[in-house]
Amino acid sequence: MSIESILRYGEWSGPGWTAGVPITVFENEGADRKLADRDLQWDGIDRYDNFVAKAHDINEFHAQDQLRLTLQELELVDNETTVLDGGHLAYKMPLKFGMFDDEPSRFVSYKFYHSELPSRKPAIVKKLRRAFVLYFLHVAYSNLQFALDCVLNSVSGGRNLLRGALLMRAQLLGAPHLFLSEAATLELLARDLRGSPRATLVPRDETEAYLREHLVTPKKPFFEVAHGEAYIPLLALDALITAPRVALTELVPTLIAARDARGRRAVAREVMRRAPNGADSVASADSILRALSNA
Repeated sequence: MSIESILRYGEWSGPGWTAGVPITVFENEGADRKLADRDLQWDGIDRYDNFVAKAHDINEFHAQDQLRLTLQELELVDNETTVLDGGHLAYKMPLKFGMFDDEPSRFVSYKFYHSELPSRKPAIVKKLRRAFVLYFLHVAYSNLQFALDCVLNSVSGGRNLLRGALLMRAQLLGAPHLFLSEAATLELLARDLRGSPRATLVPRDETEAYLREHLVTPKKPFFEVAHGEAYIPLLALDALITAPRVALTELVPTLIAARDARGRRAVAREVMRRAPNGADSVASADSILRALSNA
């Protein structure tokens, strides 16, 4: 199974399925989707769809929006928008994804835009590389957030049985692994653009500042409690964006072990009791979860 094969579910979950509209609406017009205000306010059908899948989708589109700003500055794209039939906002000029065999097909192609640069001056190339590093890390941390959040913010099986809830719940058992694997790939792509582990192309504090500003977490203004189900955060935003990918990856099996030992609802209750806004560090979250596993 791959991320591309995840079941279409609710309003936000599944490849090319965002705010209840398929990507083909835009592809058929040779355009790229741009999320409009009405899309951002579109509720999911349960806790998983409304917080986990929706946040991940918004992050992928917002990461593309930020990348587009630099691509336009470098005269590589035109960011003019239009409104398609049905009132759907779109970029007239679509981005190029996975144009080379050694690039993941889901992500914007660095190699393509590098080949299209009007100038190869070092400062120009550096600007492009820097924009792609932030783009890759934005999506990587969105994936890490998804891998953690999908464990406690689950599909509502009873209410959405006829919409495929049981199949989606089963598929989510393997979803953390898929999203963690893709996050690792994205981090490697970002490292390759940095040139070396010590490269200062995008210092860590700048990466954190970017994520703090642009990484969407399942909170206001885009998210409201829907169907009486509120978001259950394991980590606060600062704890998420300041932690290395490996530390976040290692937290996932600890979370799953606690859920399997005590049940999702019991773990969710204890997490909300001890850290209602999310734990302030990976170590704190790990301590809560291990206590539950060993109780």
